[in-house]
Amino acid sequence: MSFPKYTYPEVWHGIEPADFEVRIKGLTRNYTFFHITDLHMCEFSPDEAVEMPETRRSYAQERRNFFTHAWDGAAALWNDYMTRAKAEGTDLLLLTGDIIDFPSEANMGTLKEGIKNSGIPTLYVVGNHDWSFADDYHTPNATALHYPKFADLCGGDPHVSWMEYDDLIVCAVDDSLDRVSKETVDKFLTLCEKGKPIILIMHVPLYVESMETDCLATWRNLLMVGGKAFNGNDPHVMCFYEAVALDPHTSVKAVITGHLHFHHEDILPNGVPQIVTDKGYTGGCRVIRVVGE
Repeated sequence: MSFPKYTYPEVWHGIEPADFEVRIKGLTRNYTFFHITDLHMCEFSPDEAVEMPETRRSYAQERRNFFTHAWDGAAALWNDYMTRAKAEGTDLLLLTGDIIDFPSEANMGTLKEGIKNSGIPTLYVVGNHDWSFADDYHTPNATALHYPKFADLCGGDPHVSWMEYDDLIVCAVDDSLDRVSKETVDKFLTLCEKGKPIILIMHVPLYVESMETDCLATWRNLLMVGGKAFNGNDPHVMCFYEAVALDPHTSVKAVITGHLHFHHEDILPNGVPQIVTDKGYTGGCRVIRVVGE
């Protein structure tokens, strides 16, 4: 198996969160959410390295070299992010996937320790990298062995989890495979029946035409879900996409995602804002303020 070489430059721009405001009628209080995505921590211990197959070890080392070439490394930034989130008075930490680059014990330990020590309530949704090694990428083995490791970070269910307030729900939906399952859609639709406004977080953005140019320029592919992008004809994806992006009466008031490694703000066809946050390993993050009207 061969893997791509990472040689293009990345620019560290410091932890200076971009601000975004979501206004929702009827809220009885304001909320501050701190959003981090695509940090790509690449930690593994010497003991783990010895136990890794050569292909896995070589790739993991290459990834670590790439993501740390200009600073102290993504893992070192993790504590800095937690410190900044606390300073912002964060009500809920939104982690939308690829916070780790592979599910090594060192990565999982650093991830969970940082969340625990922050003392900030957290909502986590997995990305395409979190739960797979490159040589075992999205296989049945990875699904059985590594995906469940995230259950305790996701309220017991990595597919769908949420934080419910008196006047608001923040819901995390796993679309790390560029699709959503029937069970996931059913749980999400049941949550919508509560009648509360919903802030939806995912890893992969929903398709919107205004993001095509940036997406193709960066990735040469439409790395989005639904519509003209991935799995747009899958019946469960279609149902989910319609409920979030097309339904003019949707409960969803904003969609917050990552995956694309750049900042982007757009409007879904039904008028719901979609916020894509830049990659965490170069300092990208957001403070999202949800305020009443």
